[in-house]
Amino acid sequence: MDRKEIISKRVNSLLFHAFEARYEFSTSVYAEIVKFEPNWYYYHKDEFVEDPTNIEFMVTKSDDYPMGRIHKSNFENKETCYTIATFEEKINGSGWELKYCGDRPIRMLNEDEMQDFLALISFGYRFLEGEDGVEEKSE
Repeated sequence: MDRKEIISKRVNSLLFHAFEARYEFSTSVYAEIVKFEPNWYYYHKDEFVEDPTNIEFMVTKSDDYPMGRIHKSNFENKETCYTIATFEEKINGSGWELKYCGDRPIRMLNEDEMQDFLALISFGYRFLEGEDGVEEKSE
């Protein structure tokens, strides 16, 4: 199946966009829906210090935290995001399959976000299947 450039579409806290491989992953994954939320680490950086054994990491100032080391990149953005679902190309190339990331859609989305999620699923399928006019409707 021919792949085209993905048009991103954000609806409130959810985003449909091209899959970003953050580690070695199946090449059948093409697009994903992610959920953005405030990044706790961004607002609590002052509770951490640089790890003396590796300057790429931060460690808690207090022994009360059980977290251990946190990579510095976790403190850079006001928002963080989690993959909720991916669109994967079917093995025979005849279409797309939506795969949830475990129970994240049920556990992480409230009722309003679930409606946004369903709208992005619909948009994703229509876009990936090449429905006319979908590209013009997205922003």
